[in-house]
Amino acid sequence: MKSVNSKVNTAKIILAMRIDLYESVLSAAIGGGFQSEKFHESCIRLTWTKGQLTQLLDKRVDRLFRHKYAKTTATTIGDVLEPTKRSATDHLTFILDRTLMRPRDAIAFLNACIQFVDASFIISRDAIAKAERVYSDGRLVSLTQEWETRYQCLRSIIEVLKRAKSLFVLAEIGRDQLDQLCLSVWEFIESPTLPIREDVLALRHYAHKSLSATELRAKLAFILYQVGAVGIMTAPGRAVSWSQDEFDRVDMNDIKDAAVLHVHPMLYRALGVQDVVP
Repeated sequence: MKSVNSKVNTAKIILAMRIDLYESVLSAAIGGGFQSEKFHESCIRLTWTKGQLTQLLDKRVDRLFRHKYAKTTATTIGDVLEPTKRSATDHLTFILDRTLMRPRDAIAFLNACIQFVDASFIISRDAIAKAERVYSDGRLVSLTQEWETRYQCLRSIIEVLKRAKSLFVLAEIGRDQLDQLCLSVWEFIESPTLPIREDVLALRHYAHKSLSATELRAKLAFILYQVGAVGIMTAPGRAVSWSQDEFDRVDMNDIKDAAVLHVHPMLYRALGVQDVVP
């Protein structure tokens, strides 16, 4: 970098980094005098709208269907989605609601749908239902892999949401569940050689009774929120906050037992979550 700057005075280095890697770097660097907000000021968070993701899927359909299936003239995602009583956009909304508003998620769901397309070249409601299970299982695996360098026990932590309602009060995660979680990752909690990440540290403190159940629930909720597994409504009347939102991010200190957690729809099928109407 120094040699580049010495030759080109106006050069600026731009680094693109996944949010999980960025957060992991900051977490590892935290020490005396470290101020992460100084780095936040130099960052631009890339976000995608539903309109932009729809355009992306249109291009994917145009490229894939027209070249692979010569008998179809489909050029947009709307052309290949089976219309509902209202419109094909109902299915599109269903798909996009199960993404973290990222291109790779939308493309992954579309690719899963294509596996179940019949000779009509139409993605039916039945095809979407079958694809959702494939996609949801894949997202659970990917989510764990994306964040495993920061959260060693994320897969076990996410299990707390298994067969839960799609929205529930944080205090409903009882001591029995917390104790079972500790037992399931005991090898990490008591290991003298494995590196200790913040999730394991919190579970260790709870197991050794130096962290209360309320404090552990808040920590687990924040981890689930940060990786995108849940959204959080910290108080009645407030909007649900999701980590992928650019503004109104939740601070862990604001998470109390009365907070309401909303499981992200992308995990419904993988975790057997019960969808309830708010």
